Amino acid sequence: MSWYQGDFSAARALYEESLAIRRELRDRWSIANSLNNLGLVLRDQGDSAGARALLEQSLAINRELGDRWSVANSLSSLGDVALSQHDYGAARVFLEESVAINQELSDRRAIAFLLEFFAQLAVARNQPRRAYRLKGAAAALRDAIGAPLSPAEQLRLNQTLETAGSALSEIEKSTALLEGKGMVLEQAIDYALKDASE
Repeated sequence: MSWYQGDFSAARALYEESLAIRRELRDRWSIANSLNNLGLVLRDQGDSAGARALLEQSLAINRELGDRWSVANSLSSLGDVALSQHDYGAARVFLEESVAINQELSDRRAIAFLLEFFAQLAVARNQPRRAYRLKGAAAALRDAIGAPLSPAEQLRLNQTLETAGSALSEIEKSTALLEGKGMVLEQAIDYALKDASE
């Protein structure tokens, strides 16, 4: 709860305590889960290097356990952190593998997040129309499955897309959003995975 309320210091202390307990219990799945959550808190505190190290540990454990959903989740988190580090090549690799697994698992909520991460990657690559199309595709998917972003997640996405938005007129933004919203899920995924200039 602390994390969702933006109290990252309290969230970090609780996740560190949880991780210590789970290590004592030798519950590897729970250890991986705690590492992932703690990594995301570190990301939110601005420690992307520390976050990435914890997330890589989480991914390694999840791969050993063969837990596909958790592997996909760790990859998604690593993609997010790689984006924050401006390591766009690594971000793309992490996100692509996560998409493939989430498609197999039919996890549409996870795919919505991934489309938003690809939108952020488009912003970083100076592809504003692409970013808004992907945002529109993710929004349509979220509407279809009833899984809106939290206010904090929406604010973060909007702040990221601000740069892209300044390069487009209001009509261009609206058009790109509508184009994205008009994509069926497979089209949106194919579009996200396509490495194009726009």
